[in-house]
Amino acid sequence: MRISFFTLLILSFTVALKAQNSAITNAILYQRDGELIQAKENIDLACKNEKTKDSPKAWYYKGIIYSDIYKSDKVEIKEKAGDAIKISTKALLKTKELENNPNGEYTKLSANPLQENWATLINRGIAYFQTNKYLDAIDMYDVASKINPKDTTAYVYGAFAAEGLKRDDLVLNYCNKLLSMNYKSLYVYSKIINASLDQKDDSNAIILSNKALADFPLDKTLLQMRTIAYSESGKTDEGIQVLTTELKAKPYDIELLTNLAVLYNDKKDTDKCMEVYNKMIAIEPHNFFANYNSAVINFEKGKTLAKNKDSAGSNALFKKSLENAKRAKALASEDNDLDNLNRLIGELNLLIK
Repeated sequence: MRISFFTLLILSFTVALKAQNSAITNAILYQRDGELIQAKENIDLACKNEKTKDSPKAWYYKGIIYSDIYKSDKVEIKEKAGDAIKISTKALLKTKELENNPNGEYTKLSANPLQENWATLINRGIAYFQTNKYLDAIDMYDVASKINPKDTTAYVYGAFAAEGLKRDDLVLNYCNKLLSMNYKSLYVYSKIINASLDQKDDSNAIILSNKALADFPLDKTLLQMRTIAYSESGKTDEGIQVLTTELKAKPYDIELLTNLAVLYNDKKDTDKCMEVYNKMIAIEPHNFFANYNSAVINFEKGKTLAKNKDSAGSNALFKKSLENAKRAKALASEDNDLDNLNRLIGELNLLIK
């Protein structure tokens, strides 16, 4: 009797296993015949059953069947499958996870369908982005990134979608990911450096700015960010030293000179500021920034000399100030700047003898 019992038990187990394997087989046959609803029902059962839920074969065919459902033009089929392209992708990724062998049969079979899904997910994300459905776009990009985690495309588009949502935290997450992948982009650097400045992590902003400038030399925005970081971190002298060294290689670079003047101004060293402004004007006579600030400094120095009864010295500085102010006025584009310059020119005309 015991022999019969054990025989019967083994037989029952075998029948149960065959029944579940038949669900996979039936799903495959239905899929090949284009009967996608029946294929879906069978493969869903196989992927839930204790005996076959860890079968790479079951999950591979689930990925293929749901991909076919996504591609189907029959609404009644699509309605029964949820977001078929996402389900397909997750199933194919689970195939690789379960097989855990890059040379495994179903891992190899999953490769091309996954790349097709990646392209579909990226394109869907772009379509959502273009209609301002930023959360849906991010959802597509995040799923796509799991297929090709070393590809930067999904993270770049994800950052733009997060920007649309005004989610700075998400933008920063994507940008940090891209930076870790050695992705070189002014957008990425600017976002991360700005975040460091906002968080008062000025030392990190300096490090990142210098790294960014190695990739994008003399970029105006990056130079300005670095200057802000040096100023706000209290490392003005270090910033001046760095810029002075850089100017040895490029002595006539206006952007470097502009940032050097800003740091000297931060130290309230007007003499050094004027040295830099004079050099800038010699290189670029109609530089608005240098002429405007030179006009202000010469005016203030002239007033000081006038108080000290040095009428010749003050008059000479007022004339220089007027010359700078007129040049700056011709270049001004902001109403506020024009108003300030008109007032300054008016006062200078009254003071000059």
